[in-house]
Amino acid sequence: MEAAMSELPLALFTVFASIGAGAFCALALAGFSVQLDEGQQARVDRASWIPLAFVIIGFICAFFHLSNALNAVNVVAGLGRSPLTNEICAGSLFTIVAIIYVALANAGKLSAGARKGLLGVTGVLGLVFGLFMGLAYMIGTVQSWNSWATIAEMVGLTLVGGAAMGSFVLASAEGASKASGALTAMGYVGAIAAIAGGACMAAMVSGEGTALYAGSNLVAAAMPALVIGCVCVIAAAVAAGAAWKRGASVGAVAIVLVVIGALALRLAFYAM
Repeated sequence: MEAAMSELPLALFTVFASIGAGAFCALALAGFSVQLDEGQQARVDRASWIPLAFVIIGFICAFFHLSNALNAVNVVAGLGRSPLTNEICAGSLFTIVAIIYVALANAGKLSAGARKGLLGVTGVLGLVFGLFMGLAYMIGTVQSWNSWATIAEMVGLTLVGGAAMGSFVLASAEGASKASGALTAMGYVGAIAAIAGGACMAAMVSGEGTALYAGSNLVAAAMPALVIGCVCVIAAAVAAGAAWKRGASVGAVAIVLVVIGALALRLAFYAM
């Protein structure tokens, strides 16, 4: 697990950024499913700063991975050919659009049509960002990462994290409960994808090895984190679904659970 801890800044980046990005997917799904009154929408808009803060915190964590922060300005040099550059550019575009949406929504500058359109774009960009976070690890030099399981885990964490955060943000608007079925399904689909990705990676790694490492030993070391991650992600999906009836406090529990679960799965990922 030493290798995993050395990648802690990147692990935290993928955790916080995926949850924040996924939340805007959830908000977009709810936005196209229900019609809120002015007061309910204002409460949701104020709470929308929270997932945006998660994304920003994620990017701050990523900077701690750089040996020299000035190297960050070179990120655009590999656009189109570097998976890492594509990830950062997709994330930056999503973050800019999300900031614009949240700022305009809280300032009351969006008509109903403009709100739906901009929120829809933000939600799609959030999902694309989650996809590119997975694609960033599809590199031939790391055999254990270069599979569909890597993408499944990251997209899954984006969805289940978004459902958890979305249940908290939208719990303040009773009218949003009409979207509960779709968002609960989003959480369960995300949890299944994340767990399947982690489990399949473990199965693949256990049968591999190099001159220095036996895959089975790496999996054994990562197994406690993998189990904790799977349990917490499932519990987060359950809590997110229950938050619609039990209130924002249960949504807050879902967020805590998904942060713990996602971080455990990401550390297991790096350990393998």
